[in-house]
Amino acid sequence: MACIFLFRGALQMGRLLAIATVAASLLVACGGGVSDSTATVTPVTPVPPVSGGNWPVPTYSAQSEELVAYNTFNKARVSCGFGYLQQNLNLDRAAFNHVVWQLKNNLIQHLETPGTVAYTGTGPWDRMLAAGYTQGTGAWQWNEVVAAENSMRAGFGLTGAVLLLGAPYHLAGLMQSNREMGISVKTGGPMGSGAGIEIANSSPAVNMVADMAANNTYPAQLQSSSDVLTYPCAGVVGTITALYGETPSPIPSRNLATNPIGQPVFVQVRQGQVLTLTSSSIVKTTDSSRVPLAVTLTSANDPNSELSPSQAILIPNAPMAAQTQYTVTIQGTNNGTPFVKNFTFTTGT
Repeated sequence: MACIFLFRGALQMGRLLAIATVAASLLVACGGGVSDSTATVTPVTPVPPVSGGNWPVPTYSAQSEELVAYNTFNKARVSCGFGYLQQNLNLDRAAFNHVVWQLKNNLIQHLETPGTVAYTGTGPWDRMLAAGYTQGTGAWQWNEVVAAENSMRAGFGLTGAVLLLGAPYHLAGLMQSNREMGISVKTGGPMGSGAGIEIANSSPAVNMVADMAANNTYPAQLQSSSDVLTYPCAGVVGTITALYGETPSPIPSRNLATNPIGQPVFVQVRQGQVLTLTSSSIVKTTDSSRVPLAVTLTSANDPNSELSPSQAILIPNAPMAAQTQYTVTIQGTNNGTPFVKNFTFTTGT
């Protein structure tokens, strides 16, 4: 699996994007480190709630950008059946270290260069291990996503998270079968440039890094063999309305900056199984007007070879209306067994 920008995969540098209400943002996603191919991952249920029916309480400070982003990602995953990601302090440290490196070096990319300021490891997995994450002797996997904006402002925990959930390849990476997550959201700027600058003497920007992983202690949480999961799913509200760029582009022949797409719909069956879509539609619920699709990405036609045979992404051909409900209908087969999905979601402002 190769890394890409604003996506998941291997590593390269991204480019500035104008996305939804974000003036200049960049998304970088990377992932896919996996243990040897002979390892067997036993199916597991999502991270079990502790006593009282609640999941482990994260240690992010109240009202922090990290807590907002963490809750946003988990709300999306849990409500749609992909499973809760438990906080891991070592992954928090790895994410923080990479945020500092990016701000200090005025770069947005996955690969760090040895000898540069604040270097802690070349690739994401190197940095996770350097921060104390345990690889273990069994199966393991990891993903990293990055979002950044060249401004110094609050609120990026939510804005960046929603943005990542609205970019096709990032969305696919965020819904992978990891078990733990670490997040850092920090603002940088010149020394003495104002309040709210957490990483001083750096580039004027705000960065979010989310590192996700699974190992033999906290193994990958695989969905049931009969499940067909989606994001958005029934009842999701507040998605983006338009995406003005992702690297690599899900539609390479198209300039998304001038011809944006709408909120993608990600579809996934259990990894190792084959998803086939026979029909799909997105319509505005109020008047049943059809939303044209630019493409339905699958492993067979994915121009960046990021999707597996168990995944597909419906990509609307144009921006969607704000605060509007849409109805999605999908028919196909999951490893040869027919299924029908029908649900509604609502866009944000």
